[in-house]
Amino acid sequence: MEPFSYAPIQSIGHSLLRQVTLYLNHQLVYDSDTNYAYLAYIGNTLNYDKSCKETTLQLAGYAPDEKMDTDASTDYQQRCKMVVKGKSCQVAANLLIPIFQTERLMLNYSNIRLVAHPNSSSFLVECQGQENALVAPRVRLNIEDVHLMVNAYDLHDGMSNALEKHLQETQMIQYPYTNVQLRHYNIEGNRTESAAIPCFTSRIPKRVIVGLVESDAFRGSTLKSPFNFQNFNIQNVYLDVGGVTVPNRPMNLDYPEDQFATAYLSMVEGLGLARNDRNNGITMEMFKNGYNFYVFELSPTANTPMFDLVKNSNVVLRIQFREKTPSDGLVALVYAEVDSMLLMNGDRCPVMEKFT
Repeated sequence: MEPFSYAPIQSIGHSLLRQVTLYLNHQLVYDSDTNYAYLAYIGNTLNYDKSCKETTLQLAGYAPDEKMDTDASTDYQQRCKMVVKGKSCQVAANLLIPIFQTERLMLNYSNIRLVAHPNSSSFLVECQGQENALVAPRVRLNIEDVHLMVNAYDLHDGMSNALEKHLQETQMIQYPYTNVQLRHYNIEGNRTESAAIPCFTSRIPKRVIVGLVESDAFRGSTLKSPFNFQNFNIQNVYLDVGGVTVPNRPMNLDYPEDQFATAYLSMVEGLGLARNDRNNGITMEMFKNGYNFYVFELSPTANTPMFDLVKNSNVVLRIQFREKTPSDGLVALVYAEVDSMLLMNGDRCPVMEKFT
């Protein structure tokens, strides 16, 4: 490899976008906030197996790094080859908007408008290796062409008439789906315990996933991967759900001594991977270095197609560290899933609940 190397960040097809909003018949029905890239990365990393990451997800430029923030990573080198000597590369990625994941088709005569905002080049480009420190800030990502592909179905006249009759009789068509949101919270530097972080103040999610990244990487640093979820020598992490601690026993983690089986098991159990032959390819070594996600299963329906009962309460995140956090601070990413419903009437007016 040349002394100076650069590569698009992990899953550039998904990570390209910073924020995505969806308007349905001129009403806002989805807003990813400014965390779309993280929402897509966490969902793909935890929910797809290794074979899928090494085949289908390669379309989006996904190359699962076993080692983070090093030019010695074969996966980083693989992404370097995509753009070596300034050559162009093509990627394709589906839009990970929760409403689009439902199996039911959108009603005809519906007006759909998407608004997308890209991330900055400092976020989208990696230049690993200290020898790149001076040149890296000058590297820019150039987008040559973007187009959207949509599947459309032509309804038979009889089917269209039957659909309109059904709408007149029932008034509403239901679109059940899993709403996914990702929020970020700053943790001050030089602390051994985070302040209480009130993540949700109304409905309890059915699953919550927590990960930590460095503040400068989160903002966009060409010399660091924004997806390096380090362990930062966490001692304990838990949720306070309406006065009930989850998990009910302290994890008592010690990463330098390789004492983190409880946390790894909670990830496997929380994703529904413990009692079958499915896996997401994250080994214990990877979990310790770069894939440090804490999964909290808050509902027995979290890993089933069943809908959960609505439960309202506060969800508060608390984290304790064995050593002080970096002076620049950390960012806690909180990924949450909750069962939701979109309703459409004959006038194509969407009605949906809000999740706060």
